[in-house]
Amino acid sequence: MSDEPTLPAALLGFQGEELENYVRARIRHFARRFATRINPLADANAVEEVLENVLKEEIEANVEVESTRVKREKRPEEANRSYKLKFLHLCQNVGCRLSSCQLCKNNPDVVCEKDFAKSYYIGDSGKFTAACRANILVELIEEDSGEAATLQEDLTIELWALEGTYNGEDFDAHIAQGEKPTESFMTLGKANQPICLTIPANESILEVPADLTFTRGSEKLDAKSVMLCARSSGQSTIPVKEACSDTFRVLTRRSRLSLKPDRPSIEASVKSLCCIGDKTFEKLQNLKEECAKQNLDLDFATPLGGPGVTTVREFCEMSIAVEKDPVLKDRVLKLLGMSEESWAEASRHASTAVIQDNVNRVWVSGDIVLVYECILGKVDLSAPKQVWRSENLYLPENMDPSEWSNWCDYHDCACRCWFAVGHPGWRRATHLASSHNSSVPLSDSTNTDRIETPLPLVSTDDTIRLEDLLQNLDVEGASSFLDSST
Repeated sequence: MSDEPTLPAALLGFQGEELENYVRARIRHFARRFATRINPLADANAVEEVLENVLKEEIEANVEVESTRVKREKRPEEANRSYKLKFLHLCQNVGCRLSSCQLCKNNPDVVCEKDFAKSYYIGDSGKFTAACRANILVELIEEDSGEAATLQEDLTIELWALEGTYNGEDFDAHIAQGEKPTESFMTLGKANQPICLTIPANESILEVPADLTFTRGSEKLDAKSVMLCARSSGQSTIPVKEACSDTFRVLTRRSRLSLKPDRPSIEASVKSLCCIGDKTFEKLQNLKEECAKQNLDLDFATPLGGPGVTTVREFCEMSIAVEKDPVLKDRVLKLLGMSEESWAEASRHASTAVIQDNVNRVWVSGDIVLVYECILGKVDLSAPKQVWRSENLYLPENMDPSEWSNWCDYHDCACRCWFAVGHPGWRRATHLASSHNSSVPLSDSTNTDRIETPLPLVSTDDTIRLEDLLQNLDVEGASSFLDSST
């Protein structure tokens, strides 16, 4: 509770049992007098019974006044443990990175590999987040176990922007400097280096403010990149090891125009590929004309569909043809003015392109089928759009809260399965037949307490009809699967 009292630090040295007995005796004395003032006819035995119940609840809730001895014994243990900080974020993307996954291969937003984005922009307030737009967090953990840890005192954390890669030596020499001697490289509100944040006592996580901004581009630094470092301010009596992020770049806002997507659309402009700048893009657009100027007869074994290469799809076709002929590849690279490395990077980026995929995804458990909307490869896991039981269709948008509660466990299990390796029980599905009943209410006798085991993902078929989904799906072991996924 918010009004729960906290034990003053000055009382930590007192003997716990003696202090408890005294405080409880004072509480009983006060409670009896207070009750008679409120109601002179109050039953003394009833007052005593209520008082004892309240005291028992307080003890079971383990409030601070329950045992000061426990408080005093924890502090030496904290000093003997090793603590460290770590960066993390709760990724908002749901696409997995398995190249063989048929459910996520067309999702442009896959789970982040790192906690920080590849680049940020000068003066861009409110954008200091992970690539998926999730807030970046700093967590206190035990070094040996890696589990979240808490301290009995506030822990002040300093955030520093460091130039290049810091390996634990000569910290001051790595501090990134602002454009002017009086200006910080990184600010929060007004210039203040370092930025100080606090992990409150008995908590393990703090949130890095998204409105943290940068005053200078990293391209003007010797290392061309920076990293964020979180370290204890030194005010704590408990030693805590620092945490350093992966390196990232700080760019000018104008550089945003040249930002490349992680996984471009197959129909996007070829300019969306890495290493394809304005000059290379112009040559690709007019490839046949450029060939004529250089007296080159490039016989591409693929239809370009126009005077040159304009889309990622056409670049993929050209790349496949070029890689088959080393001589042809050398001529194309010279014509485009690309190095072997830049061509390889552009081809690799093109290979990650996704097609427009709007086929819904379904999760199957016994005779239950949950249908989730998929737009451009992105699956919406917030709630199913349709729920099928045998051949009956129920629409969650038309359900009242009591009806939806019958399906919450299924939805929760479907989400857990999605984030498990292989997405057990999930499929791509064609449009389910609309001839089924679309507004059949759930009967009061419907048993939704038990969840059948999700079907393991054994098929990679692009489309599966409803009648195929509902055959031979019962297997054992649901409880163990759910326990392992929590």
